[in-house]
Amino acid sequence: MSAINTTSESKVAHSDAEMKGWLFKWTNYLKGYQKRWFVLSNGLLSYYRNQAEMSHTCRGTISLRGAIIQTEDSTTFIISNGVQTFHIKTVNEVERQRWVTGLELAKSKATSTTESDEEDFELDGEVALEHIIKTLSVKLEQLQSYNEIINKHGSALHRTLSELESCDSPQELTSQIKEINERATLFRITTNAMINHCGKYLEIAQTQGGKWQRMLQHERDQRLKLEELLEQMARCSTGPPPDDNRNTSGRLLGSGSRGTIRASSEEDDEEEEDDVVFYDANDKVENGGEVMTTLSQGRGALMEPVRSNFYLNLGSSYLMQSVYCIFSSNQEREHDTDSSQSELDEAGHGPHSRGATALTTPSSPPAPSTTAEPTPLSDQCQTTLNEVVPWKPNNARRSTIPEKPAGSMQIWSILKNSIGKDLSTIPMPLNFSEPLSMLQRLTEDFEYAHVLDEAANTEDVFKQHALVAAFSTSAYSTTAVRTGKPFNPLLGETYECDRTEDAGWRAFSEQVSHHPPIAAQHVEGRGWKAWQDLAVHSKFRGKYIQVTPAGKFNLVFTKTNQHYVWNRVQSTVHNVIVGNLWVDQHGESDIINLTSGSTCRLTFYPYSYFSRQTQRKVKGSVVSKEGQVKWSVQGNWDTKMEILSVINDKEGAALTVWERNDYLAPQFYCFTQFACQLNELEEGVAPTDSRLRPDQRLLEIGCYDEATQEKLRLEEKQRAKRRVEMERFEERLAGVSPGSQDTEDSTYKPIWFRKHVDETSQDVSYQYSDQYWECKKKQDWTRCPDLF
Repeated sequence: MSAINTTSESKVAHSDAEMKGWLFKWTNYLKGYQKRWFVLSNGLLSYYRNQAEMSHTCRGTISLRGAIIQTEDSTTFIISNGVQTFHIKTVNEVERQRWVTGLELAKSKATSTTESDEEDFELDGEVALEHIIKTLSVKLEQLQSYNEIINKHGSALHRTLSELESCDSPQELTSQIKEINERATLFRITTNAMINHCGKYLEIAQTQGGKWQRMLQHERDQRLKLEELLEQMARCSTGPPPDDNRNTSGRLLGSGSRGTIRASSEEDDEEEEDDVVFYDANDKVENGGEVMTTLSQGRGALMEPVRSNFYLNLGSSYLMQSVYCIFSSNQEREHDTDSSQSELDEAGHGPHSRGATALTTPSSPPAPSTTAEPTPLSDQCQTTLNEVVPWKPNNARRSTIPEKPAGSMQIWSILKNSIGKDLSTIPMPLNFSEPLSMLQRLTEDFEYAHVLDEAANTEDVFKQHALVAAFSTSAYSTTAVRTGKPFNPLLGETYECDRTEDAGWRAFSEQVSHHPPIAAQHVEGRGWKAWQDLAVHSKFRGKYIQVTPAGKFNLVFTKTNQHYVWNRVQSTVHNVIVGNLWVDQHGESDIINLTSGSTCRLTFYPYSYFSRQTQRKVKGSVVSKEGQVKWSVQGNWDTKMEILSVINDKEGAALTVWERNDYLAPQFYCFTQFACQLNELEEGVAPTDSRLRPDQRLLEIGCYDEATQEKLRLEEKQRAKRRVEMERFEERLAGVSPGSQDTEDSTYKPIWFRKHVDETSQDVSYQYSDQYWECKKKQDWTRCPDLF
């Protein structure tokens, strides 16, 4: 490897490029590091074979937003954003430090500007075009008006100049010259105004043109990514799924295949072998195209008997109503949906009872009286329901769930037309889902709440901070293998989890917004309380799915009033095209003590094929307000976390804060025992509780087609309700004067939370009303909407 004088060529440029120069990039095991021309511009680091390629062929680009820049030795550094990884070498340490500094600065700029740029790309085309045309039309009308005035003043000035030739006397000549000056002044003023408006028109046109040019370039980039996918598929292995052999003994793991380690995913296209095999990425999802046609067929043949050892006997009339609501007759729904709905609403029965047949268990309630004659359930469905009676008498909780039916997950055929789109707006088949809602997944964050109990009893505020930081990582403990998508909650859907008797805490969550989807949660424990507002934005980027959470997690210890707040890190779902899906967490999470001023920044290192360290590593330090390191936090977010005290810059013995609980095999969604219990029906919950959601319950027992039909019904019902609310809001808005408080878009108000806008930062949050548990005690659900 010959030395190259990059010092003279790597420089800060005054053009579009912030830095550019020759560096060495790792390509593959055969060729090792190769000389490449790198350009840093607008938060993107791109490389080329040579400078001449800059005008036509870019060999690779990595976004610095959210990327981690890590030095390996005196001349080598790594850039990784969780999806791509560049291993780069310089000729000396000075050059390495110059590039690392420039990359860090570009990363800071990219973080602050990328969000606004993405919003521009996501503008609705028709609305944006209409706005542009309207703005330019107004300016054009103004220009036409000025043009008419200029023509008028120009004609008058021309006439006056013509009359000047016929003037004989000096007095008449003086008067004529004065009139010429006045008309020339008017002409000049009008012309200047015309020039100014032409400049504004041109400025607007150029600005909008630039915006559309960026949007067009964005679409071109997406098309190029699609073209690259075919070549990527030939090199894409079925792994990593990273390091599953690190699971402790006793875990029931699936036999997912592991791929061989390959070179980094960003290897140079031109350096790969030509004799590659391409796989068909356009295969349809199994049964995906026929799912709608099979929905109209009978249910009996689709119901597979569920072994009764999954559930215990039920003795609650309210729960029995909930269960047979789920299995209402399909024929009645198709023929008399509206009439049966209105009759049952008037009768005041549970959520969407729809006149289902009473079950033949001794403790089942009488069927609701309706004017329509209910269609009996099939014998097999009846048998299944007699076995599936989910409730937990005497606090006995289940330890597993029914096994999901076998079926391939060809997610590419669903996502191939969704590159760059928010996946929350795209309907996904239920065989990509797991039988839990997002509200239940939020509650799963407290599986290791015993760490918070320990932190509440700790007098050392810095050790408490370390425990809180370690607890924050436990939310990701099973995400590496949990690739199923949770159900999107309906607006107004709730979920309660009362584990006061066995774990000492209880949680309540509500879906408080639909556009954008936001869930609010409040949790009470032994000496602590927590709350959070969470909005998850997921986008398909061509090769991977990017999941970006928004919102803050708040935790307060009631005895000392120590208030902690932190953010979640970004997630990436890999192997979307071929191979086994696997999830990686990467980025930085800042855990801040608002009371004492101490901070802890946890770095989630992205998966790397070249790293000699254990994968999924997390590391950080608790730093006092004065800048002193007090505790160290380290571990792996999928196995365990440890904390170490730091005295005189020396670390003490490691204390294990939590270790991941065993989880089930993939055919049981890789749930832990705690996750299995989240969707277990309980007596007395609100009629809007996620446990009572029909499509989710049907998916749990393996009835995909039935669950799909229920999902479509619930979504259509929500859309119809939304349309009615918007019509009422518009009618109310028409009768209110502008500026009134009633003109705010308040078509929906949360039931159990209050929307709060901070006067200083204008940040929106949702505060718990402290009313749910009291209403549950009284069984007063009059305020609950009809969702299911």
